[in-house]
Amino acid sequence: MPYVFIIHERESSLASYHFDSKTGDVSLIQTVPTVPASFTARNAPADIRVHPNGKFVYGGNRGHDSIAIFRIEEATGKMALVDIVPAGGSNSREFNFEPSAKYMSVANMGSNNIVTFAVDPDTGKMTPMGAKIEAPKPASVQFVAL
Repeated sequence: MPYVFIIHERESSLASYHFDSKTGDVSLIQTVPTVPASFTARNAPADIRVHPNGKFVYGGNRGHDSIAIFRIEEATGKMALVDIVPAGGSNSREFNFEPSAKYMSVANMGSNNIVTFAVDPDTGKMTPMGAKIEAPKPASVQFVAL
């Protein structure tokens, strides 16, 4: 079934929708928070990515400085929280999978760095690799195969 995922910048939440390719209709399935309930400071999600295997959706949080990971239930499009991982810097703007989807790089604009995480394709979990580069105010991460 085709699903659409939307991150809500002003509400610190992520929503899944069913997309009907015959009619073009979109219907809400579920909305989940991207930060813990105990977090009350200002937060503004900035980016969203679905893992290339289609099993997980990731939402970036500016303020909480984290990446929220959700498993996607294939039959229903509902999401279950896997983990919320520190982004390795502050004010993370965008993140992206490299072509093999074994790694994700996170652009932390506030701390002027890009941090790399290993991504487990079976659990969706992210592990910091210790790889970090300094970059002035990185806002986007793109990979190009040459």
